[in-house]
Amino acid sequence: AAGIARVEEDLSAFLDLRERATSAEAMKQVGPSGGEGLLGQLGQYVRAVCVAKHAVGVSLEDSLPFHWAWRDAFKPSLSMKSKSCDFEKMAIVFNMGACFSRVGATTPRSDLAGIQRATEAFEQAAGVFHFLAQIAARHAASGAEAAPRLRADSAGTEPATSTTCDLSVAGLRMCVDLMLAQAQACRYELDLKQGAKDLERISGLAAGAAVSYRRSLTSLTGSATLLDLDLS
Repeated sequence: AAGIARVEEDLSAFLDLRERATSAEAMKQVGPSGGEGLLGQLGQYVRAVCVAKHAVGVSLEDSLPFHWAWRDAFKPSLSMKSKSCDFEKMAIVFNMGACFSRVGATTPRSDLAGIQRATEAFEQAAGVFHFLAQIAARHAASGAEAAPRLRADSAGTEPATSTTCDLSVAGLRMCVDLMLAQAQACRYELDLKQGAKDLERISGLAAGAAVSYRRSLTSLTGSATLLDLDLS
């Protein structure tokens, strides 16, 4: 009885940590001052999921008494669920990238310090999304058996799938290019703010940002996975 009570207590604490780390309100509160608090909770939860996966084992994942449920960032009206710990970890790490992105987007760029902070945040976001894109690419190269199976968290007619739009290779590469473009645009602003006179450098920064924006758009419009996104 004591052992069962301990398991139930640990599970309750684990799910409470998930609730705090995945709170939509917590993400909305991330601003120019940074998202260290939320990032800390997300990192703590990722580590907890890794421990849980090791304790449960891949072969027993289907026996879990619950599903991990997430809303696709690109199709928020669609909630997907899975018992795969890998899916849960990728979704949490994606939120870490989104947190860095939000810091970059909300940081005022009226002075040099603000521009530098925004640049760093966008670069950190790009790094997170690139890390996830590499994992997604390995899953895709290994075939469907290597990827978690997801189902709509409703009685809808959506078929089972191996990924969500936001965690697809195309979706993640689009995020990488968009974050790199934002960082490059910040560098362009920084040089102008510092009174740069090297026209070749300035034009190079502007051209680099344009290339990354174009790549992001190409990923969006050139992938069947990213068609019919929910922009509501």
